[in-house]
Amino acid sequence: MDTQKIVQLRLLKQDFKKLTFSENYTTLLVDKSNYEQYLLELLCVSDLMKQDFSWIGIPNEETLHRRFNHNSHCLFWNYNGTPIGWAWSNYSITPLWEESIQELNDGEIYGGGAYLSRKIKRPPNSGVVFYNLTFDYWLNEMNNDCILQYSDNWNRVSSIMSYRNGFKNYNFIKEKNGNRKH
Repeated sequence: MDTQKIVQLRLLKQDFKKLTFSENYTTLLVDKSNYEQYLLELLCVSDLMKQDFSWIGIPNEETLHRRFNHNSHCLFWNYNGTPIGWAWSNYSITPLWEESIQELNDGEIYGGGAYLSRKIKRPPNSGVVFYNLTFDYWLNEMNNDCILQYSDNWNRVSSIMSYRNGFKNYNFIKEKNGNRKH
């Protein structure tokens, strides 16, 4: 990853801004212990990604197995009971969710890889709500004190939604791990 082309962010638990929202939004944690029972739903989200854009890195079944075997977690985003997106996390910095480039301290979690389908009819503020639900889950349900993430410079929407939830700029990727191609 080229650290000159990303924005590095950190959210401390005390800076998190919890939102209120409709009950139509739910999340579900999928990890190494249960992902196989949700494989069809995971592949459904991958298919939604293929409908929204063309990108070589869209996860397929093999990729999903590697992500979970590397102890990455997926937080499903459901709207009215239908999976419409996800966010990924790990207790190491792992840009592709399959191999780590840097360990984290206790109480820190690395998150990213957020995707919300444009093909499913949903309220326009769904992105902010799902980001908020995700950060709340990572901090409170998974009992972490800090979330670390980065956004590519071109992905201003992700950065804006993160700032709205209390994130601040914070360089956490060690120099030896930056400016590499992944």
